[in-house]
Amino acid sequence: MLHTKQSVILAIVIVFTFLCGLASVAANTVTLPANLQIIEAEAFMGDTSIEKLIIPDGTTEIQSKAFAGSSVTEAELPGSISFIADDAFYGCTGLLISAPSGSCAQAWAQEHGFASPDNETPAEYFTYTITNGECTITGYTGPDTEVVIPLRIENAVVMTIAANAFN
Repeated sequence: MLHTKQSVILAIVIVFTFLCGLASVAANTVTLPANLQIIEAEAFMGDTSIEKLIIPDGTTEIQSKAFAGSSVTEAELPGSISFIADDAFYGCTGLLISAPSGSCAQAWAQEHGFASPDNETPAEYFTYTITNGECTITGYTGPDTEVVIPLRIENAVVMTIAANAFN
């Protein structure tokens, strides 16, 4: 019963926040309010209207399934976050999280495969195809001897490296 009561209270707070303009929504970008501390379990679960998410400094927790199954593909997380549930972004395919270097949020994003490497090789050094939002790297034309494959090229998730791509 407590979980349901908390969910109802959170839903009311979120609606009130948007109605009062404390959070902003522009072109599928959601910027959460500056005084937000905790994003509770399932707060935005299944929300398919959000593409970019900006969480303010001062937020400390993102709880279980807070954004699970949503359409978030880009998230900016602050260094103030000290806890992110393992399943907070479950099912968010193609999600890239940016967070301050050395922060809990950056470590979580790296551990869960959502962080974009800081030193990834530029996309123009690759030949590739894009089909249904998925990228296949077919070759490498750059000068570098060390290559860091980007997570995305032209906003498509790199899913495959073709045979002989690096011959």
